[in-house]
Amino acid sequence: MKKIALCCLLFVFCGWLTADSVKITRDGTTLTPSYFKDMILDYIVKNSQWKDGVQVEITSSKDIVIPQTDVNNIRWQLMPANGQDFLGNILFKLRAFSGTSNEEIYSNWLIAKLKIMKSVPISNREIRKNQAIDESDVRWEIREIDAFTKDAILDKDKLFGEKAGRMIRPNSVITADLLGKKYLVFRGTTALLVAQSNSIKATSTVKVLADGGYGDSVKVMNISSQKVLSAVVTGKNQVEVTVQ
Repeated sequence: MKKIALCCLLFVFCGWLTADSVKITRDGTTLTPSYFKDMILDYIVKNSQWKDGVQVEITSSKDIVIPQTDVNNIRWQLMPANGQDFLGNILFKLRAFSGTSNEEIYSNWLIAKLKIMKSVPISNREIRKNQAIDESDVRWEIREIDAFTKDAILDKDKLFGEKAGRMIRPNSVITADLLGKKYLVFRGTTALLVAQSNSIKATSTVKVLADGGYGDSVKVMNISSQKVLSAVVTGKNQVEVTVQ
């Protein structure tokens, strides 16, 4: 009966609990790595540019054992290793804390394979340098995004009417670097910095240290503190940084 009650408590605490991912033993609760699939997917959607079309496969194979004394009240922390672009294999640090004592009860690495499927523009014909691109020049196909196509233009409004920055060969995925560069922030000018942290948003004025177009990462300097940081260009004279 105690094991049945414990299983019920686990189900309430973890909404995505499945029978094949959790097993109760005398030593504690054994979680298979697949248990964290939805948690990783949720992290990717909230913290990367990929908001849809994301598929997650957990490639780690070692089970995770959590002591029974803490299993009913666990706070999970999931963080990717630094310097990853959320494509292909991603390394995540998984930590578990007791909800009563806040003591860390588990820490290890998980490996997840991400597959990003997006509708991308493909050139129907050769597009000459400085030629304005219209609907007849492209077709849209679902493709897996990789290191070569991660900067594909996904928004039609950001493609049609724009000029090719160089010759685009037929059947090429049209990426941002193939278009004529349109800068939105300029070195030496000021911009509005938007800092996001969960549901909290703060703004400040910064000095831009490099020219940048939409989606570019540029260095900016806080005018009052003189601190330099990297921010992403999101609009005309506007940059954004996400605070973890």
